[in-house]
Amino acid sequence: MSRAGARGRAALALAILAVSTAAPLVRLAPDADPLRLAFWRLALAGALVAVVLRPRGLLSPRAWRWGGVAGVLLAVHFGAWFWSLRLTSVASSVTLVTTAPLFAAVIAPRWLGDRTSPRLWVGALAALAGVALIAHADGRAGGGSDPLLGDALALLAAGAGSVYLLIGRRVRAEIEVEAQVAMTCLAGAAALAVAVVASGQGLAPASMRVGLVALALALGPHLTGHGLLNVAVRHRPAQEVQLALLGEPVLSSILAALLFAEWPHASFYPGGALVLGGLAIGLSGAPAPAATEPHA
Repeated sequence: MSRAGARGRAALALAILAVSTAAPLVRLAPDADPLRLAFWRLALAGALVAVVLRPRGLLSPRAWRWGGVAGVLLAVHFGAWFWSLRLTSVASSVTLVTTAPLFAAVIAPRWLGDRTSPRLWVGALAALAGVALIAHADGRAGGGSDPLLGDALALLAAGAGSVYLLIGRRVRAEIEVEAQVAMTCLAGAAALAVAVVASGQGLAPASMRVGLVALALALGPHLTGHGLLNVAVRHRPAQEVQLALLGEPVLSSILAALLFAEWPHASFYPGGALVLGGLAIGLSGAPAPAATEPHA
């Protein structure tokens, strides 16, 4: 393997490890309001990218419009996902939210003109069957205070994330990655700030611990994880990067088990295996979405 390929593999491994800490980090702040925590993650990440990387160049009005829409979708994605993690198990939530790239690949043919392969449809149907099994299992065995609502929110997060990915592909030729990340994060933070204030809450973190968790989410999963994914995709095939991200639910579940003694209930495993297997089948035959995945 070439030196560049080895660097790509190393970056990919570290990226998966970084993004896999997102769900356990959210669990470390049980007193955090999900919308406020999502606000601080996006606000800190966007501000750090804008200040440290200093994106250059003027953006077209079209890029600003799409960036604003993508930011709102990012706000829905993280707000719904963080809320999901309060209601259902880490294993169920992270497995379901991981389906975002597959949803994007299914939608892409109509919006971007990508060709749909038979393998993609087989994978999508398998993943859908797995989602149904997880929902049925959670409804019977539980795994949180309201597992079915938590599962539904994870799927909402996946749907919002999938459209976010497609917008990233649509505007990638018009805007550099750093500018896109900064703009969408700050636009998402603004949308979440409006939602938090409208609900009658303040924006300040509930405690020092919540503030530290938000900073860790911005520095770890968001900047380190997604930054390394962008490094990896320059040296490794995009499909390899997509498939490697299937390690996130596994690592997140292991961390949740070690830190919080939260093992998935036995009835989760068949559904989880179907979802991850369907994703592996579908993504191996699907056009690759943008490199920056929003789910973690």
